[in-house]
Amino acid sequence: MTEPQARSYPERRRIGSTFTEAELEEIDRWGFARQIRDRSETIRQLVAEGLTKTATSEPASSN
Repeated sequence: MTEPQARSYPERRRIGSTFTEAELEEIDRWGFARQIRDRSETIRQLVAEGLTKTATSEPASSN
């Protein structure tokens, strides 16, 4: 039996989202300005950037 090979990239899961035509145009503009090749990668980078900003500016939870 052989060992499974380690993945050199993070596992990804597909999700569905709906955007307006204006939102898609803005997403495409943002990605084009950063020379990102496809819309999916653009959206991943936008989410990552937003999560990073949220993590550094989010107030502490008061539970």
